[in-house]
Amino acid sequence: MSQAGEQSNPIPKSAKAWWQRLWEPCDMASVVFFRIAFAGTVLFHVVRVLQTQWVDYYFAGSRYHLKFYGFEWVQALDGPGMRMVHVLMGLAAVGVGLGLC
Repeated sequence: MSQAGEQSNPIPKSAKAWWQRLWEPCDMASVVFFRIAFAGTVLFHVVRVLQTQWVDYYFAGSRYHLKFYGFEWVQALDGPGMRMVHVLMGLAAVGVGLGLC
């Protein structure tokens, strides 16, 4: 049992060094690079999907869509709806790349 003024530490001693390193200050350039690289990758993918008409092939043209247990009631969007989802995903990627979101 712990004393009244003593708090129990939920982090094991073996992970304490890792946990402390996780919360140390770091150079902001690495965070900015990761954010821009991630946003660029997502934007590249969205542009490629929209240019190659994969939305029509995989979503609008497909008769069969996988259903997850408990979500059988969810219907896939049609072609224009899925294109709009990809456009919004591209705009979100631009926002993340600019540091807006």
